[in-house]
Amino acid sequence: MMFSVGPWELAIVLSKALSYLGLVSLSGGIFVLWLGTRVQPATLSRHNHSLEDKSRTGSAPTGGWSAQTRLRLVNLLLLACVVGAFAVVLFYLLQVGVINQMGMSGMFDIGMISLLAQSSVGHGAGLKLGGFGLAGAVVMLCRSDLLSSRKRLPLLLICGWLLATILFAASFALLGHIAELGLLPRLAIIAHIVVIGLWIGALYPLYLLAGSESSERVRPLLQLFGKAGWIIIFGLLVTGVTLVWQVLGNVSE
Repeated sequence: MMFSVGPWELAIVLSKALSYLGLVSLSGGIFVLWLGTRVQPATLSRHNHSLEDKSRTGSAPTGGWSAQTRLRLVNLLLLACVVGAFAVVLFYLLQVGVINQMGMSGMFDIGMISLLAQSSVGHGAGLKLGGFGLAGAVVMLCRSDLLSSRKRLPLLLICGWLLATILFAASFALLGHIAELGLLPRLAIIAHIVVIGLWIGALYPLYLLAGSESSERVRPLLQLFGKAGWIIIFGLLVTGVTLVWQVLGNVSE
């Protein structure tokens, strides 16, 4: 028996995928920037004496990367916020259109938009949109610091990302099958998603670095990412086992 997927269902799935892509790209990009600040100056290219001197005085750029590379990473963060926000709005309008069953014009029914905003779908979309908006605003405010030679990530960026992550987590707790679970399974799923986002979202920024920076500058970061990978795997195992234990416990009851 063939399973047919209509255009509306396909569009909803794609909008969800885009929102997840924006989320993991945002988290992974910030994760890579943070890893860059953890690379010790002594592990950078030893033959680049000028870079080492700047590192000792605290004026070396993050991870010793070029200004163009840092600009690409910052633009990636902003693009992730824009794509994520667009995907959330698109998902919400598609939900309105499905309920109206009036084609494309039904997506922009003001009355139905207002009505759906009072449901869990509207609340979840609002939280996600707020998360992407907050993250984008923080990245813009910290843009000059991220492009400069600071050795640490701005505290505003870290706090903004954490708050945005809380908003994303709250939206997940309101939508889908997660909303039917208890508190501990919800937290386990949310932590699982965040950890996966850090890992998967870091792959493309690392790819950008590998293509634009010398191997001497990228190698220490990749080594640090590999060490962090063990912590990520441990986090996945803990959250996964917790989730399975809770689900099996609920089924047995």
